[in-house]
Amino acid sequence: MNVPRQQRAAFTRKARWFHMLARIKAAKEAAVVFKKTLLLSDDTDLNVQAAPGAVWAPNPKYLTLEERLTSVRTRKTS
Repeated sequence: MNVPRQQRAAFTRKARWFHMLARIKAAKEAAVVFKKTLLLSDDTDLNVQAAPGAVWAPNPKYLTLEERLTSVRTRKTS
């Protein structure tokens, strides 16, 4: 199919616009689901094994440098 360059460019711009709108909508929906999950969660510990399809939640505790080094060293010696 021979489509003029201007028409192809217009179609590309429109496709990019719809792609951007879809990404924005998906991000907004994900934020709503995440907030609902946090509100419904009675547990203070978010590091619980989640059911399939559950929303990811960050670990409540970050490892210290010493803990990270120890875990890496034990993996290397095993």
